[in-house]
Amino acid sequence: MQKKIWHKVAEEISLQVSLGKWPVGSIIPGEIELAKQFNVSRDTMRKALAYLSQQGLFERKAHVGTRVKARTRTGRFLSRCLIGSYLNLAA
Repeated sequence: MQKKIWHKVAEEISLQVSLGKWPVGSIIPGEIELAKQFNVSRDTMRKALAYLSQQGLFERKAHVGTRVKARTRTGRFLSRCLIGSYLNLAA
């Protein structure tokens, strides 16, 4: 079964946070800017960020922004991301 686009985006954002692109406590770019960077719709980006917020990676506040709350959501999730990225490269 193929992953939803928002889930792929969520994995990539989580990976970027874990690699230090956005340090803990920093505010990441807004939904519109991130949607442009990832070439997806704002709704897709909103779903990805909402999912990551539910997982504890981000804290979202209206009119303030999305703040990095933790370096990674869970070790298990990051492992799946890295393994998935490796398998995609090996294919």
